[in-house]
Amino acid sequence: MASVGSNVTAAEYNDYVARINAVLGIGSGTLGYGVALSGPGQAVAGTTDISAAQITSLKTDLNLLYAHQLDSTTSLIDIVTGNIIGALQSNTSGGTTVLRDSSDNFTIVNPNDNKGVDDYASFIPAIEGASNAARFYSPNMSLESKITPATSGASYTSSWQNLSAIVKVTFNGGYSCKANNGSAVTATNDDHRRHFFNTGGEIRLSTAGLNGSGTKAADWATMLSNAGTITFRNSSTLTSG
Repeated sequence: MASVGSNVTAAEYNDYVARINAVLGIGSGTLGYGVALSGPGQAVAGTTDISAAQITSLKTDLNLLYAHQLDSTTSLIDIVTGNIIGALQSNTSGGTTVLRDSSDNFTIVNPNDNKGVDDYASFIPAIEGASNAARFYSPNMSLESKITPATSGASYTSSWQNLSAIVKVTFNGGYSCKANNGSAVTATNDDHRRHFFNTGGEIRLSTAGLNGSGTKAADWATMLSNAGTITFRNSSTLTSG
């Protein structure tokens, strides 16, 4: 973290980008949501100034992660072009002025808290790591019916012998994420599957026996109904039956 009176290094900014992108972007294993960084990525070697747009993109991405995991936002304040960005404070509004005393100490004119570069660092730990990344705000999720007799003709009229059903779930990649340096990375089918489950996606399967007659049909209907709903998650399988 930057200390008062020191420069913010490109390495520090690049660390923020990499840590956010590990959760938000292509990721690996149980990390990665499959969303492209909103900014240009890490600063290239030799960079002497980090732009307001680069800092603002960090805020945008952090707020997106906070909204998904916690249904909240950070208290970070937008940094605008021309602001002097400090460790703990930056100028308010369009302020661009600092004062320097005889001892070479700098003071930001009209400072605003929650605009310092170190404020960004304080918000990152709450969203990173596998346990935090696995969280999601349930009301933001929606349930979609993909395979039902009404929508896909998934009905079975064969004899009771050798009765089976296979459900195949396909994840199509092809969408673009970003590497830490801002270059495009195309998600594979496997990446798409990870992203689906990493963001809280579930596959739910329920069965029922309908339109049958006789004792055997009633037995099957009872058995299929009692199985309840089987829910496949990223690291567990649950059943309500």
